[in-house]
Amino acid sequence: MNTNRQINCFLAFAFNESDVDVLIDRTVVPLLRENGITPLIADANKQTHNENIDQRIIKLIGRAQIAIVDLTYSRPSVYYEAGYAEREVPTIYTVRIDHLDRSTFLKD
Repeated sequence: MNTNRQINCFLAFAFNESDVDVLIDRTVVPLLRENGITPLIADANKQTHNENIDQRIIKLIGRAQIAIVDLTYSRPSVYYEAGYAEREVPTIYTVRIDHLDRSTFLKD
């Protein structure tokens, strides 16, 4: 097995939420990089490019071997990215517990 193969991970999060940005910058990105995985992020506010953001997202997902999708804050753009990513690569879903409607899965 070739362990030198570059692994790319597409990240779909509710960027520009202060708690999410801290999580991405201080935890997710460093952990990925420590494990030899390149994070692919389509945050229009942090990157400069001339592409349509939807085309950029599709391009980045096409380069990924895995995706991490965080459903915290229920952003429609994240759901779009999740659906597209799931067609192409294994997708891991996360959500902060305080953002769940616990009544849908906890019964008395």
